[in-house]
Amino acid sequence: GYGNLRGKKSGRRHSASLNDRLEEIFQKCQYQDPIKEQLVKSADEAAKRRLSLSTKNKVKEYFIRSKADQRTVTQRLISKLVSGLGFNSPKITLRSLSTPSLNSLGFNVFDTPEDELLIYVELMVKELSLGAVFNNEMKLLKSLTKAMMQIYNKNPFHNWRHAFSVAQMSAVFMVRNPDLRKSVSCKMKLAFFIAALGHDLDHPGSDNNYENLSGSQLAEKYNRQSVLENHHVNQFLNLILDEDKNIFKYLEVSQQLEVNQILVDLVLATDMRYHNDHVEFLQNLESPNNAFKDPGRLKLLIMSLIHACDLSGQCVHLQLALAWEERIAAEMQAQAKKYEDLGVEVPQHLRNLDNPRSRAGAQLDFINKVVIPLWVEVARVFPNMKPLYDNLINVVCPHYEILRDHGIEAANFFDAKHANTSIFETF
Repeated sequence: GYGNLRGKKSGRRHSASLNDRLEEIFQKCQYQDPIKEQLVKSADEAAKRRLSLSTKNKVKEYFIRSKADQRTVTQRLISKLVSGLGFNSPKITLRSLSTPSLNSLGFNVFDTPEDELLIYVELMVKELSLGAVFNNEMKLLKSLTKAMMQIYNKNPFHNWRHAFSVAQMSAVFMVRNPDLRKSVSCKMKLAFFIAALGHDLDHPGSDNNYENLSGSQLAEKYNRQSVLENHHVNQFLNLILDEDKNIFKYLEVSQQLEVNQILVDLVLATDMRYHNDHVEFLQNLESPNNAFKDPGRLKLLIMSLIHACDLSGQCVHLQLALAWEERIAAEMQAQAKKYEDLGVEVPQHLRNLDNPRSRAGAQLDFINKVVIPLWVEVARVFPNMKPLYDNLINVVCPHYEILRDHGIEAANFFDAKHANTSIFETF
């Protein structure tokens, strides 16, 4: 193991032998893609998909400049955007963004003040041309999203930043998959995006199991069925009762009722109890085209995608994936204390989270049993999302395996090698 390497002679020889040994470890820890043959697509085919993306959108044009002037271009874009929002542009800064494009997932959500994320929400809505649903009255969107941000609690994980990241991933799905974007109605796309943004509204930092065991008011209110998810969507529907926040108010009444039901279904779809249903649905879907022509199957597809967005935190850049893991671990530790205070047994997955190596093993177990079975199907059905799956398999999983088996120093060595690994090429 890595510990056996310690105590040898110091100096260059020791450093070289250590590096060689670590390289050996990394080679042994490489993950194999379980359905590699099914997922591999030719470079020409991928290039054609990229070329098929619309180049008319001016926001996107700002992000296809060379890496050297990306920061300058982005600052100009933000300056133009905020000029109409009542902000002073010097307040808007982009920190530690290796690739500033929201669509390339180079956006560091942790380095951006929470209120500034509202501006990026508007940017994504404009890029996706979703404003037509509410007659492009951006004040409606601003009023709604600001209220949503304020309802989110300051939990380590289930918070406004997590909500933003899930919404960002929904936007990535729509931008990188033109057929999806073309085949889904504007109101459905807006429902997908806004449901992703509001899927954890007023999250208490505990899970449904705890709510039910403690007999909380929420558990009683929702009959112990998808307690938190029902609460989240109820919070959202209450917000849009206010006409100043209702981004669907210009639809016909029948369409508003339809959208409300879609929002309910999408948020409830994020309940982990339906995870296997989502995986099975995707496994039985040969192509998204098979769902595009059937409204019922299309809704099931979007429900599976919002679940995939919710579980995408370990598919992104390594430094962001590790940041999310730290936060969910902190929230789970706090939840373990709640179970102890309640006088009931602490669930196994909430134990030993103060030990980094044990925690890495638990995270790897979750990824192997939950995230990979879902995302391997997402990558098959939507090949343009495969880079996220590849990053999960080839970068994120090896980090946890190395940390679990060889300790923090070996993991840090591996992380340094992948610090600048990009997932998507810039549009």
